[in-house]
Amino acid sequence: MSLTHFKISGVDAKGVDATSNFTTDSYRFEISQDWSVSFKDNAVVGLPTYTLEVSNNNATWYDLNVLSTNVKLEDSITSDFISYRYMRVVYTANAASAGTVDVELSTKNKTNARG
Repeated sequence: MSLTHFKISGVDAKGVDATSNFTTDSYRFEISQDWSVSFKDNAVVGLPTYTLEVSNNNATWYDLNVLSTNVKLEDSITSDFISYRYMRVVYTANAASAGTVDVELSTKNKTNARG
């Protein structure tokens, strides 16, 4: 899988202040991509969570599913399928008092085996 970071205002979401709520820029999926979203926790004090939101038009957003809502930072979400074109991460600090986070996205294009 190829590792990248979600972006916030066009800048990689690395070392982002964990004490404030934020929403990443959207990521546009290519057809047939496996994916995984995870957080790198850098001395975060508190219990922040994240929610994955998806859209087909990059304007109207929905929670991906119940398992991707209010997720603990130590829990990644992985799938080999997405039926939406765009994804973003909504981070909720929940009174976190210190630390930073990196918002990571791993993707892998699927190849079609032909026999």
